[in-house]
Amino acid sequence: MLPTLSIITPNYNSFHLMNKSIEMFIRWNNPLLEWVIVDDRSTDDSYQNILKFRDENPGLNISIYQNENNAGPGVARNLGVQKAKGQYIAFLDSDDFFDDSFWTVVEPEIQINRDCIIFDSCFYYDDTNKKNWPLFRNGQPEGEVRTEDAIVHVIGAPWGKIYKRDIIINNGVSFLLQKRNEDMPFTKHA
Repeated sequence: MLPTLSIITPNYNSFHLMNKSIEMFIRWNNPLLEWVIVDDRSTDDSYQNILKFRDENPGLNISIYQNENNAGPGVARNLGVQKAKGQYIAFLDSDDFFDDSFWTVVEPEIQINRDCIIFDSCFYYDDTNKKNWPLFRNGQPEGEVRTEDAIVHVIGAPWGKIYKRDIIINNGVSFLLQKRNEDMPFTKHA
């Protein structure tokens, strides 16, 4: 069975930040979700720990790859997109996690066959303090959004969005091959 959604996480020396994501995937244990982790040639034990986590959880749908050289998160995300098997793709940085209700909320939207799903995020300052952070800068209400409005008003980070994989592949959309500011052109082009 092919996954419906591939969640791509670039990793560079950041396994120690992935605890909440790891717990989340263990709780979900859903074959419709694939977690694609791409190590960007970590210099600590992150890559070995990711392999160990996968090996200790054979029931989870986890794919692990490693860049040939340390090249930045854009290159890692590009490799993840190439290797992902899901119909849809989401990006999750190693220090981020999805709410437990994530799949139950987005799965019906995926079933509608949307091209892109955009959702808000929260910043957690500690276990009790969080701040909602809408991805639209114009106070866009929930519901369908014209493509032109989304391009102009949504923030440029790749997280907070779910993309139809075929659109990315068929249009040759990719992250810039640099270590910083690689995400804005991807987000606005996809």
